[in-house]
Amino acid sequence: MGLFDGFKKKTEEVKEEVTTKVEEVKNDVDTLAKELLDGKWGANDDEIKAKLKEAGYDNFLQVRSKANSLIKAAEDAKKAAEQKAKEAAAKIEAEKLAKRAAAIENLAKEVIEGKWGNGQERKDKLTAAGYDYSEVQGKVNELLGSAKKDLEEVAKEVIRGKWGNGQERKDKLTAAGYDYSEVQALVNKLLK
Repeated sequence: MGLFDGFKKKTEEVKEEVTTKVEEVKNDVDTLAKELLDGKWGANDDEIKAKLKEAGYDNFLQVRSKANSLIKAAEDAKKAAEQKAKEAAAKIEAEKLAKRAAAIENLAKEVIEGKWGNGQERKDKLTAAGYDYSEVQGKVNELLGSAKKDLEEVAKEVIRGKWGNGQERKDKLTAAGYDYSEVQALVNKLLK
């Protein structure tokens, strides 16, 4: 074994020893930072620095830096968890709103089919069942493809026969959200 080979071998040994020592120091810094956060080393920087030095550690800045990194990581994890919770809550709320909208639409279809009566009877039944009459009636109007028209326009449509006659007319006008008596009174007035 030549001089160069011996030097190379010794360099490798020293390098391995230094790497081991660096790992030990790094592990010490991690452990010390966790202990610092647990309050083991004191409450303020001067006290912590003195206690570390007394215990044979001269790496306060590394320990403080690692502790700050751990705090930041914990804060980031907390923020991420809070954001996920908000997103989950928003998704649940959206699903609830979608289910409610579907329920109101189904209810409006029942109203159109006449299952809830007409006029005040419908309003009373829907209200007694815990529904918001205006919301249901709005959906009925939407499904029928008509927002409420001007009463005079509706009365003219009645005269032209668009709404049928007799009970059929009454049912259609009421289902569309119009007060049959009010529309019929205007029809009578226009026909005079």
